[in-house]
Parts: sequence; structure tokens; C-alpha cells
Amino acid sequence: MVVLNFLFLLSWFVLELCLSKIIFGHLLGEMSITPPTDIQFCSFIGFFTALSFLFYQELFFLFELYIGPFLEFGTSFGEKTGSELNSVLGTSESAQLISSGKSEDDVDEETAKLDEQKVATKFPQYLFDVLAAPVNVCDRKLVRTLGEFSALMTLVYICDRTNAFSGLDKTKSLDLFWFIFFILVVVSLTTLKKNHVIPYGSTGHTGLLQRDQTEEWKGWMQILFLMYHYFNTNEIYNGIRIFIAAYVWMTGFGNFSYYYVKNNFSFMRFCQMMWRLNFLVLVACAVLSNDYMCYYICPLHTLWTLFIYVGLGVKKNMNSTKLGITIKFILLFASVYIIWDIEGVWDIVFTPFRYLLRYRNPHTYETNDMGEWHFRSALDRYVWIFGMFCAYNFPNFERFIYWVENQSVTKHIAIKGLLFTIVTVGFYFYVQGIYLLPKVEYNALHPFTSFIPIFIYIFYRNFTPRLRAQHNALFCWLGKITLETYILQYSVWLHTGHPNYQPKQILNVFKGYPLMNFAILSLGYIFLSYRAFHLTGDLRDALIVNDTNKLAWNLAKVLVSCLLLYVVGWSVRRVF
Repeated sequence: MVVLNFLFLLSWFVLELCLSKIIFGHLLGEMSITPPTDIQFCSFIGFFTALSFLFYQELFFLFELYIGPFLEFGTSFGEKTGSELNSVLGTSESAQLISSGKSEDDVDEETAKLDEQKVATKFPQYLFDVLAAPVNVCDRKLVRTLGEFSALMTLVYICDRTNAFSGLDKTKSLDLFWFIFFILVVVSLTTLKKNHVIPYGSTGHTGLLQRDQTEEWKGWMQILFLMYHYFNTNEIYNGIRIFIAAYVWMTGFGNFSYYYVKNNFSFMRFCQMMWRLNFLVLVACAVLSNDYMCYYICPLHTLWTLFIYVGLGVKKNMNSTKLGITIKFILLFASVYIIWDIEGVWDIVFTPFRYLLRYRNPHTYETNDMGEWHFRSALDRYVWIFGMFCAYNFPNFERFIYWVENQSVTKHIAIKGLLFTIVTVGFYFYVQGIYLLPKVEYNALHPFTSFIPIFIYIFYRNFTPRLRAQHNALFCWLGKITLETYILQYSVWLHTGHPNYQPKQILNVFKGYPLMNFAILSLGYIFLSYRAFHLTGDLRDALIVNDTNKLAWNLAKVLVSCLLLYVVGWSVRRVF
């Protein structure tokens, strides 16, 4: 145990040295590929502070655990009188000296000698209290979380913004792309798990579209999405557009289901959502000096989440009536149509947020830095409303499926067979008439047709009780960390090298061994994403609490800390 603790301390110390090198490398213009900005420098001041405090805290706890039991605590050195003897020497010695009949001056002289002999072996209590004060005022778990998160983001910077590692041009291989995905599917089939069975009438049914199933859905889509970037397989571009639409559909489906059932529009819930969607990406933007739109999925989900939150939160008593919810659906649809489909309105709405939503593409000379946001937001502007509509009508759809499955065998097969035929024929015409179109032509139809493959997938995935009775645990696990894998892919798996650059290269650690490089980096990248998921969750739980006053105070402390870091970083850079 002692060895493990000291190895833990040593590892944190090495990371802190690396961080120090980055800071001084910034000051001396050595390690960084590009000159750091003020915000980048301030981020590393914060990381350095967190790692330093973590190192101090763990060192103190080791001192207290392994050395403390051998120390005898006493008061500080100095002159002692007869009345102070008990606190230093103990009752027996002082009693013997006083009872000997000697004067108080003689007693003081002799006790001073004993004082030098015995107190010299004691650790001053006041010094221990001073050393313990910084540790006692902070939560140990929170300090560890901040320290590990700082180390993770430092590693992100080292991989992508320093000359420690180089980039390697992507090798396009559609064959390798599908081979790796096939192997993953085969391996994942060994992780199948049963879903929950819910009561329905006198029988039990496996619920449609359970949480584990949607996480599985996100997981296998994310694998294809990531490998699409890694192997540069532009042939499946239209499929990737559908995957992103499916994520946005889930935003509408999941948020509507929660608000409609829970009716919880609290400030705490709002902060939890915004933290989950934006904390990691905003830190990544600060550390790497990237625009927010480099990670366009985050602002995309944030926008539609805000639409749903406001749409259902305003006049929330209307949510309980069919007429009221219908009116809200119409108003949300009309809002989207007016903003995106009537010329000039989009510019009026989003131009005030240009600093946040712009994308300054270094690869082109376009003057319209809001063009990327317009393109991305327009592609999936309606599918989240379809997700809300599905969530609202989901109980009726579920009851219909259960009713069909409770019919006689002949009637059951006939109805299911008819539905299967209709859906399959529709799928065929969708593929032939829309999916196989060239990129530009497909994008023009995508906002109005992306719901079709989503509905078809849900139908096939839940077609029989046996199909929906199990979920793929591996894909389900990966589905829970899709946000983290999306954000971190550009820095610890792929390689950009400069602010706002697209990942046209892959991170090259094991030079000359591309497959080993892919395998080992993939494992490390998934592990870092998993840790980032838990660290952001731990920080959220520590700061966003179910107490409005305390929550506001925590947010204020975070804001003040950021401003203080900026002032310190700005000052240090200019002094040096």
C-alpha cells in the first residue's frame, strides 16, 4: 500500500513537471507549435494550481498516515513557567519539582533544561495546524477530481499543440473500415444482456426503445462516425448525416419525455443540462484556442435543448392538455420555419451571438464566418420536433404493438407481415430516391427526410419481443461516452496541430507501425473519454446542488476564479 501511494505521488509529480515545462515553454516560446493566447496561458495556470494542490494534499496525507503516528505533538519552543509545565512535560515531572520545596525561579531553571530535552523531540502543534489548514478547508475528492481533470487536459494539449508528437496523413481504406467494424460487431455480440420486462395487462412485455437500447444505438453510430473521420471514408457521408440527425432526434425525444412526465423546469435541472453539453467543450476550446463551432454538435444540441426547455417551460400548464401541447408543437415548428426559411430572419436572430458561433476557417478565405453555423443548424432543424412528436405519441405506439402481439398467432403474423412489407418497400424507395443522391443534392433534402430512416430503424429494432429483449452491452457502454469521444477525438486520436484546423492527420506516436498506432491509441483514447465522462459528472455533482442559493454561490465562485486566473495569467505573461 505504501509503495502504491508513493507511485501515485510520483506520477502526479511527473505530470506537474510536464505542466511546468509547458508554462515556461510558453514564456520562452519553446514547446508550443503556435504562440499561446492569454486564455490558453490562464488555463495552464489553473491546471498547474490544481495539480500543485493535489500533490501537496496527497503528500500531507502520506505524512499524516505514515509519519504522524511516530510523532509526539507539543507546543512551540520557548520559555515555560511552572503553570505551563503540564502542557509540555506532563503532570509527574512538574509535580515532583514543585513539591521539592524549591523556589519558582529554581523550578523554572530546571524545567527549562527538561524542556529542551523533551520538547525537542516533539513536533510543534501550531506548525502541523498550519500545514493541515489548506487540506482541511477543501474536499479531498473534489481536489483529486480537479487534479485528474487538469492532468487530462494537459495531456490533450501535449498531444495536439506541442512538438512532442507528430501527425501522419490519413490513409483512406474502405476495406479496413468495414473490416474493423465487422470485428467489433462480432465481439460485441458476446456482451448481449437482457432488458427489463414491464407489466402489461396479464402478461409481461419488453419495453420499446428502452434507455439501454438508445445508448446501444448511439454507441454503434459513434463507432462509425469516429472511424469515418479516422479513415476518411467520404463514401458514407450521407449515412453520417443521418447519424447526426438521429442524435438530434434523441435530444427531442429524451428531453420531451423528461419534461412532459417530470414537469421539472428548475434552475438546477437547466444548469445540469448546460454543464453536460458544454463544460468539457468550453475547456477544450480554452486549452486549444479553438472556436466553439469546431465542435459543432455541442452548440447544435444546446440550441435544440434550449428550444425544448423554453417551449415546454413557458405556460407549462398547457402541457397537460392535448390542445395545449398541439399549440406548442405548431408554435415551435412555426418558429423554426420563420428563422431558417424566411430570408434575413436567421441573420437577425444569430448575428448578436457571432463571437460565440463563428468559425474562422484557416483553410479558406471566406469572409462569412457564420456560414458554418448556418449550414449545420439548418440541416437538422426539424428532426428534433419529430423526436418530440414521437415521444408524445410513444405510449399509443407502444400500446398498439402490445395489442398486436396479444392477438392470435395468425392475426399477429398477418399484421406484422403487412407492416414489415410497407416499411421495407418505403425503405427501398428512400434509399434509391434520396440516400444515394450526391452530397449537395442530398443535403438539400436531408432536413425534410432524415426522420424516415430513423423511424425505419426504430421499427426494425423493436419488430419482435426477442429483438428488443436484449441490448448490446459494449455498444451501450460506448453510447454513454459519445460526447467525450466526439470532443477528444481531434486531439488524442486525430491531429490538428493548429487552432481551428480540421483533423486531416492522425496522431502518430508509434512511427512505422500504423496498425499498432491505431490499436494502442484507440484504447488510450477510449479510456481518456471514459475518465472525462466521470470527471465532468463528479464536478457537476459537486457544484450544481439542489439548493438555489448555494448553486448561485458555487457558480459565482467559478466565475470569480476564472476571472482571477485570467488576470493572473495576463499579468504574468506581460511581466515575463
